[in-house]
Amino acid sequence: HIHSVLEDAGIIQDPHFGLVFKEVSWVDEETWTFAKEFTFVPNGMPCQTLRFEGLDTLATISVNGQMRMKTENMHRSYVVDVSDVAADGFDLEVAFAAPLPEAITRQQKLGEYPNPYEMPYNYFRKMACSFGWDWGPITVSSGIWKPIWIIQWDQGILDEVGLVSDVVNGVPQLRIRTVGRGSAVDVEVRISGHGKEKVFQTKLGGDEIIFCEGFDLWHPRGFGDATLYSVDVYLKDTAGNIVDEFSKRVGFRHVSLDQSNFSDRQMFAICVNGHRVWAKGVNWIPDDPFPHRVTKEQYELRIRDLYSVEVNAIRVWGGGIYESDYFYDLCDELGIIVWQDFLFACAAYPETPAMFSEVEDEARQAITRLSTHPSLVMWCGGNECIEGFQHWGWQEALAGKAWGSNFYLDTLPKALRKFDGSRPY
Repeated sequence: HIHSVLEDAGIIQDPHFGLVFKEVSWVDEETWTFAKEFTFVPNGMPCQTLRFEGLDTLATISVNGQMRMKTENMHRSYVVDVSDVAADGFDLEVAFAAPLPEAITRQQKLGEYPNPYEMPYNYFRKMACSFGWDWGPITVSSGIWKPIWIIQWDQGILDEVGLVSDVVNGVPQLRIRTVGRGSAVDVEVRISGHGKEKVFQTKLGGDEIIFCEGFDLWHPRGFGDATLYSVDVYLKDTAGNIVDEFSKRVGFRHVSLDQSNFSDRQMFAICVNGHRVWAKGVNWIPDDPFPHRVTKEQYELRIRDLYSVEVNAIRVWGGGIYESDYFYDLCDELGIIVWQDFLFACAAYPETPAMFSEVEDEARQAITRLSTHPSLVMWCGGNECIEGFQHWGWQEALAGKAWGSNFYLDTLPKALRKFDGSRPY
């Protein structure tokens, strides 16, 4: 993030502390450009792409001075083909427009969509709390907050692998969905660990179920062992050579909600493997205003602190980010169950075609990445958005305009059914 760059250069102080964020508010008003010259050897491979894991947020990507892509979503990745220039190296520029002025411009164009604060954070897909919250500073930063990868390939590549574990009629099962490109189409899946192994052959582009009889279950804290298995996915050419691979860990468990009636009340209980879990939980907000600064060691410190005071459940708040795999990996290992919000918070959101497109891509990517984690037991549409519409006086201000309900009632549950299908929403 540009604030970190300026801090490292001694130009500003860390806006995380005191009221420094007010002194450096000028940073939020500027356009910032990150530039680098790349030289590398293509190794005879005809295809080169740049994969941007996270750009925050209003970015224009240029290669050798030519614009290749514009982005406006912090919460998803983007791919740019550079095969035409990679052989000789290339100049990359990522220019970030100032988020706050652009948000104000969109607010003026589209009209006011209510939220509890004066900051217009709900006009594009940026972490809501970077515009300030009741617990944190205003740090409307921009920057490259996740890695950029140069990816070279020839015969084939795995663009996307979805792994969803479940237990049906007592039998552990793993749904595997693959998306890729190239001439290589044979896929081998190997599930292993704890003295067990299952090998499965399929084809690229498939969406299939692997039954894993005899594999042990993953249990939440207090109910048994949080057993994890390795899953290796290999893309092979016609000669059987591995041309790409993907590795993750999974745990087999079944999750559901108990919403049965009792007396004059209704149950709301998370069930794992048929047992209601008494959730002794916490709400998780980003651990730093600039999430790229949070290390694996910090995640481990925080989550082990929570574990030490008997926490067994964490809710990831919708005004932050889809957390790092470090976070979910630790919850997997410790048996901590996770309630995950989609990233909408306390606001009405414009239902424009561009916003629908971004939300659909964001949801697919988030669901696919996080579906491997057994600790993730439930998704929620967002934080207090329907509450706001019902009880915070929004209806008069909106005057009948669509305000985001179609995201929560249609787009997101539809994406979950398509790319997951195992978790309650």
